[in-house]
Amino acid sequence: MKKSLLWAGLAGLVMVCAAQWLVLFSQIWRYEKVVSEGKSYYFEVRPIDPYDPWRGRYVALGFEQNRAKEEGEKITESKAYALLEEDEQGLARVKALRAQKPSEAEAFVGVKVGTLDKEGNRRFWLPFDRFYMEEEKAKAAERWLASSKEGEPIVAEVRVLEGKGVIHELFLGEKRLGDVLP
Repeated sequence: MKKSLLWAGLAGLVMVCAAQWLVLFSQIWRYEKVVSEGKSYYFEVRPIDPYDPWRGRYVALGFEQNRAKEEGEKITESKAYALLEEDEQGLARVKALRAQKPSEAEAFVGVKVGTLDKEGNRRFWLPFDRFYMEEEKAKAAERWLASSKEGEPIVAEVRVLEGKGVIHELFLGEKRLGDVLP
């Protein structure tokens, strides 16, 4: 009796461990799928380089656009979908927010939404606002981004696929962050 309980407990432990690894690998697989198959959109950003003792250094990104009009049904939840488009300069912008998930033919990302402003635009937060990197590279990135000249845009390349977005690279003017860091 005791032996069978021991084996049952051991089997249960193995199943729990396997489930945890499965969840972890599925998240990594989804992230990598977005990076490899997603379409690139370029968002103008305002970087800040904070330090978090639990997550280390990262570049926090403040996106230039954080409000948009609602389209279709009124948004009643705290989540919505931001429809993306590119402007004349090739920069991404949110053209509208929807309560219902758009078709796969449209470029979109899921966002958190807030209140309406006086002009009827709803505030939103994009799900990708942190660019993680190695500790030493983050310090160099902070110095590099701080050295930007007035009017030189800082742009985040975001890969978007099936409503998910992943920051792939940062640019200062025409220079790629990955090319200038050691």
